[in-house]
Amino acid sequence: TDVLISNLLAGLQDPGKPRVIAFTDNRQDSAFQAAHLTDVDHRFHFRRALYQGLTARQAVDPKHGLALPEAGRTAFEAMAAASSVPPFAPEAGVRFGRAARSLEGAYKRYLTFGAIGEITGRPRRVQPTLEMVGLLGVTYDGIDEIADTAEMWADLPALRGASTAQRRDVLQVLLDIIRRAGALDSDALSNGDDF
Repeated sequence: TDVLISNLLAGLQDPGKPRVIAFTDNRQDSAFQAAHLTDVDHRFHFRRALYQGLTARQAVDPKHGLALPEAGRTAFEAMAAASSVPPFAPEAGVRFGRAARSLEGAYKRYLTFGAIGEITGRPRRVQPTLEMVGLLGVTYDGIDEIADTAEMWADLPALRGASTAQRRDVLQVLLDIIRRAGALDSDALSNGDDF
């Protein structure tokens, strides 16, 4: 239903401010559906912008990746290029000066927080992440050098004699588990209250 409604709205000739009318048997369900559709629309909009931004920077492939703190700016730039930046603050009427730049910076931090949501958490069948569907890859800075440095593995008998590729695979899996558990060091997580 989510994809169907999203595609129908995207295909409108004159989208203006599109509305969807849904019939339910009670107010509570209609309020839930309205909130759900709004959330899905925002998530699709963000994912589309993040993917388009990464594609524009040729950073979809982990080998030519992008540092996590840059993800919010990348998504914002893609939204701006597509003229689809949503109003992101109650003070959205502020368009010039320091206040406007401050609001834009806070929104970019918010988008970075969204990117963190894309690469952390448990896998979901409903609305899988960009990583789960193969549109986004994650790697870790310095992982190849660590895997190739023999003295770092001297105290680990199981990996001491392993090849660099095997060590890298072990590191990738271990770091993926830690990342998906949400153990990240990011300003968007530690200073999230400033947006």
